Amino acid sequence: MRYIFILLLLVSCKGESEKKSADPAKAPTPPMTASVMAKALPPMKTAPPAKVAPVKPNPVLSDELTLDDMAKIIAGVQPALSKEVKPIVEDREWVSHKKRIDHTWKKYVHKREQEVAKWSKEFLQPVHKARGTLFYPFSGPDILHAEFFFPHSDRIVMIGLEPAGSVPNFKKLLKKDFHRYLARVEKTVKHITELSFFLTKYMAMQMFHKDVRRINGTLPTLLFFLARLGHKILSVERITLNADGQIVHKEGRVIDHAEDAMAAMGALSMKGARPAMNAAMKTLMKAAMAPSPAPAAMARAMAGMKARRKNRAHGDDSVFPKNDYPIIGNRIAFQRADGSKAVVEYFSMNLGDEKVLGRFGLKKKPAIVKFLNSLPITTTYLKSASYLLHRPTFKIIRGVVLGKTKFLLQDDSGLPVKHFLNKQWENRFFGNYIQPIKMFAVRYQKDLKKIYRNKKKIGPLPFDIGYKEYKGRSNLMFSRRLGGSPAR
Repeated sequence: MRYIFILLLLVSCKGESEKKSADPAKAPTPPMTASVMAKALPPMKTAPPAKVAPVKPNPVLSDELTLDDMAKIIAGVQPALSKEVKPIVEDREWVSHKKRIDHTWKKYVHKREQEVAKWSKEFLQPVHKARGTLFYPFSGPDILHAEFFFPHSDRIVMIGLEPAGSVPNFKKLLKKDFHRYLARVEKTVKHITELSFFLTKYMAMQMFHKDVRRINGTLPTLLFFLARLGHKILSVERITLNADGQIVHKEGRVIDHAEDAMAAMGALSMKGARPAMNAAMKTLMKAAMAPSPAPAAMARAMAGMKARRKNRAHGDDSVFPKNDYPIIGNRIAFQRADGSKAVVEYFSMNLGDEKVLGRFGLKKKPAIVKFLNSLPITTTYLKSASYLLHRPTFKIIRGVVLGKTKFLLQDDSGLPVKHFLNKQWENRFFGNYIQPIKMFAVRYQKDLKKIYRNKKKIGPLPFDIGYKEYKGRSNLMFSRRLGGSPAR
């Protein structure tokens, strides 16, 4: 019986096995070969290749870009479209540059421009009628406020320690440093647009930054402001002084200010004279784009500044290492939006009697003294002048201003008021006088404070100007010569 039972059990197990094999749903899984996997799994969807934005090259420049076009591009102003200009103003970085400058101008400058123009029209009428030459010593490249206050001057002579510089070589610039250049321009003009005065230390750092070696001197900044004011750039010439104090071209030709240079340029544009005009402009461009000797000195200065900071040494003699430095300047002819034409001449000079920053003063630069004494000064403008004319070491330039100017507009950082409290001058005071900023606290003027105590005799000043950028702390004095020359 035992064997029969085992036999029946084996037969039963075999039957169950055959049933499972016969059921297709329960059939054993075949081995997972590659072909089986390919049939079993749905096809994978491959993502399309990501679109890589093409790198847009810097705009290409032809030789036909004008000085006015260059100035407008620097200033974030739309030039007239041409095949040369189009790729530049369509560049994404330039469009952003324009938007930022537009915003800054609207926020900080536009209102001040309107307020100054209105105030100037009301209180500086004698200056507007006289026109003539505006003398702006210790100016840096601040043509902005010179034009705000004196929009009818025929000639503007500006002098500062900052190098004159040269027209940027746009053809090289656009291939390499264009975007960085625009950013550096914005930083360079930041303080004059927001504070109304330049900070010399920061201006030197911005204008001669190692990352943008083609930015040099004051000329690009002057072009920036002139273009931003809506003026048209007609020409730029590299100039210097000869031994007699005459302004000459770098090549030596004397510039005669008595001739109507603007009318001469207008004659060149007459029918049939186009080739002559083009040739003349190419010559001017070549001279204006010649490198200024100052950037190399400034590069050495920046290295020297780092070294001095490291060892805490003092002195800035390496900024301008040559004692008997060359007198370098630029002359810009421009046309204002109202159609009037003028010239601005900027010179890099030391106006002190003695050596300043390693450069000889006026006692050893007779050509500059002759030049200053020959200037037909109608109006002198002094703003944020570091109280230099309060010092005994600026006697020569102080004498020039007191002896020659017919009108003077200044804040308290210019000439001490004591020189004008006599019968030779008629004075009008505006704003508020509290005291100089901390850096110049020693230049506090008690006699000026006494004048400002009589509020009934003080005129309005609805805008901030100079070092006193806080509302209600700025002051201006307008003086008119009645006759004679005061003691120096």
